[in-house]
Amino acid sequence: MEPKIIESITVWRDPLGYPWTTYLWVIGIACFAGAIKHLNRMRQFKLGRLLIDVLSAAFVGVLTFWVCEAYGIKGPMQAVSIAVVGAMGNRAWAEFENLWRIKVGLKPAEADDESR
Repeated sequence: MEPKIIESITVWRDPLGYPWTTYLWVIGIACFAGAIKHLNRMRQFKLGRLLIDVLSAAFVGVLTFWVCEAYGIKGPMQAVSIAVVGAMGNRAWAEFENLWRIKVGLKPAEADDESR
């Protein structure tokens, strides 16, 4: 790895140090992607389910933003990553969990058909 990449991974930035406008676009992209996925797979409209999908999308979108920032991924690639993960919703959370489990030396969790 190049020293610049290693430096960007090891330098910690306070998550609250970003401007609120940054979080606005991150959450907006993720929520939009989550809502689109919900509307595409919906058979009968349920407001509660839509809210759960949009909130899940927002949460994993923010996590993805922080991961992209840690690895120096900027611009359109960052936006695409946030949108894709926002559309994944709770499946993305399972992937984040598996990455963490691997990082600390645990076996990845078994795939759960309900989260798909």
